Amino acid sequence: MSSAAAFLKFYWGGPIDPSRIEQVFSETEAVGADSGDHFFVAMTRAPWAIVNGGQLAAATDMLQAIGEAHPDWKAEAQAFALYLEASFDRMPVNLDETLGGLRSRHPESGVLQVSRGILELYRFDAQAALRPLIQQMASTLPLAWSRLSVDSLSSKNVHSLGIQARKDVADIGPLPGTGKAVYELVTRKYADPAEFDEKAADLLEQQLDRGYITEAVYASLFMLSLYPGHKILEITQRLLQENAVTSHAKFIAIAGAVRDRDHQLLKMLLDQYEADSDLPAITRLLKGVVKDHLFKRHRGVAKTFHQIISTFENRFPAQKGYN
Repeated sequence: MSSAAAFLKFYWGGPIDPSRIEQVFSETEAVGADSGDHFFVAMTRAPWAIVNGGQLAAATDMLQAIGEAHPDWKAEAQAFALYLEASFDRMPVNLDETLGGLRSRHPESGVLQVSRGILELYRFDAQAALRPLIQQMASTLPLAWSRLSVDSLSSKNVHSLGIQARKDVADIGPLPGTGKAVYELVTRKYADPAEFDEKAADLLEQQLDRGYITEAVYASLFMLSLYPGHKILEITQRLLQENAVTSHAKFIAIAGAVRDRDHQLLKMLLDQYEADSDLPAITRLLKGVVKDHLFKRHRGVAKTFHQIISTFENRFPAQKGYN
């Protein structure tokens, strides 16, 4: 067991050979093993089972069994089970109460801190996400356990396993890029832009229903840059307001002017605009304006908008070739 744990601690993060992983899990003897090694192997086996077609319930049952067999690791097992539930289904109910009740006997492992940090990231609370991670890094961690905490437990790493091992990536994931629904939505062709607006709004509501606020915020901003539909803009504004985000105010105002075909307001906003992190999104939005269905029946309006946008592009020539 100790050899298997040592191997797995340094194996994750590189190219994965599924047969080798299965061999380690099937041939490892548990008799006389250290309780920490028991937990580590179970912690790595649980998500591996999920991404290879297993059920979430079976994976969380595996962790529950480890917690009962090794009570000193029970809090870590429960925290990681919450992480799996949030990553592969939805944010657990009573999450704050559950996490608050966990008492770690192995704080040096960092499992509770990193689990909480990732869950807060899913909920779009950056400060709360960083707080436990900073606390963890302030302590002295053994090398192997720090690799366990930061590498093996990272959302990117676990979901990269899923992409490599699964043929059917989930429709909705907890972070941008972890689900396929947004990609499928934006690569389809639509006869009527209202259909895109409707389907995009429905997808955003599904993300919010699962508690994936970060995914919904960034997906909504991306969708808005493709088409400033009434429903997309409304949900984006609501998300930003509810989460006290003001950094995208200029982008939202510009998208609103495009939606309303208010060329006077758009000209004023673009003349006043100074480059920020939304410049690529704004550029993407404006490039689609003249050729978009919005203006197919309004040639005069399209010409006016084209002149306004050309002036904007001349101010930011580096963005001319941006798509």
